[in-house]
Order: sequence, then C-alpha cells, then structure tokens
Amino acid sequence: MPYASNGETRLYYEVEGKGPPMVLSHEFMMDTTSWYDLGYVAELKPAYTLLIMDARGHGASDKPHDVPDYNDKTMAADVLSVMSSAGVDSAHFFGFSMGGRTGLELAVIAPDRFRSFIIASATPGPRTDVGKKSDIRRIEMFQEGPKAVAVAMDKLSPEMDPYRIQAIEGDLEAYLAKTRSNIDRADITSELSNLKVPCLMYAGKSDPLSHDSALKAVREIPSARFISLPGLKHMYTFGRTDIVFPIVRKFLEGIPQGQALIT
Repeated sequence: MPYASNGETRLYYEVEGKGPPMVLSHEFMMDTTSWYDLGYVAELKPAYTLLIMDARGHGASDKPHDVPDYNDKTMAADVLSVMSSAGVDSAHFFGFSMGGRTGLELAVIAPDRFRSFIIASATPGPRTDVGKKSDIRRIEMFQEGPKAVAVAMDKLSPEMDPYRIQAIEGDLEAYLAKTRSNIDRADITSELSNLKVPCLMYAGKSDPLSHDSALKAVREIPSARFISLPGLKHMYTFGRTDIVFPIVRKFLEGIPQGQALIT
C-alpha cells in the first residue's frame, strides 16, 4: 500500500491506469472506493495514470482530530505530497465537493503543478448560509454518534445511499474537526483572478451548497468555465455519470497532452 507523508500525517493513495497523471480527490465522508464504485476509475484509467487518494480524516489515511489540521491549504499540501511520493511533477486534477475545494486551493498555491482542474460541486467562495446551517447540524450529529449519522443517511436516501458505509463507519471525531474547519472557510476567489490553467467547474442547479456561489465566482476566473446541471442536488452530481462523463471527456480532449508529466 503506497503512502505519502505531509509532516506527521500519512496519506494513503492508489495508482491505476496509464497515460498523463490525474489526481482524484473525493468528497467529505467518502474515500478512494467511491471513485471505483461509481465508475470513474474504469472511465479514466485507459487514458490517464490515476492517483486516487484518501483525504486526511478518511479511508486509510491518518485521522487527526484537531480542527487546524483540516485547513484547506493543508489539505491542498497533502495532494502535493502524494504527487511527490508518486514521482509526479505535473498532473490533471479532478475533485468533487470537498475535493473540488482542495483543487481550487491548489490553483492558488501551486498552479504550475497542474495541467487542468475539474472542479465538481465546489466553490472558491466562503461557506454559504445553507452550508453553515448544514455544518451546525452535522456537528450535532457527529457528537451524538453513529446512530444519528445513520438516521441522517436514511432521511437523505437515495441521494446518500452509495456513501452510507463510509459515512457511518468513518472516524466521527475527524469528521467533526473537518466540519468545524469548514464553517469559517475563506473566500479565495480574488486569488484566482490570474489563473491560466484550464478549469472546468460544474454543479447541480438544485445544489445550494455550491451552484450559485461557483457561478458567481467563475466570472472572475479567466481560465474557468461553468456548466449548470439542471435538476441535480449536491450528491447526485457525483452519481449521475451519464451526464458527467461526456462533459469531462469533452473538456479533457481540449487539453494538450504532449508534455511528459512524470519525473
């Protein structure tokens, strides 16, 4: 099992496929298995060498319980650590929700390490009002324990069905720390005003956590384009691969692939 380290935190990742490298960065309360289960790995690995990583606090990666450990820029640095461990100098990036926010942070701190960004259901803006209310409910839920998490999953079913096991069986203290870190998340939109790396952003039209905020922000990011997915809520945007895959495929086809990316 390959691991990278960022300071004292060990980060688990898997490598699949062949071709130019691409980092896959998952959503909150998910892990590497989500990319497999929903078909992303099978779709992408014929053309890309995939670095599929467990974010800190998730899966087989270390799970610190202190709120400062889940700062967005720290989690972005985790990705750079995985890339360095794998001998990858430059890569494409594909992140969903929490993973998408990590990608936007990378676009600020290390744009030269990336060939493109695919940002799904995430925004460079601050936490929305709906997001903050959700965070408050999550904090109460995690403090109550696994049974409360299971009840919440049942209420959201079938939107959350594919992610039920990871949510219920995850480290709730780590989830709690990450949620508390989210509430006061900074607005980094202005720091992306000179981004030159091609960036695709998309979100479900019925997603109050990211859609309108991302649509507003993309107007200030010169290399970004935004696609609205009608009728989709937040988590459905990951599961509806029949809609997502053609959009992603078309975007990637427009990115030059000539440069060697692995050192």
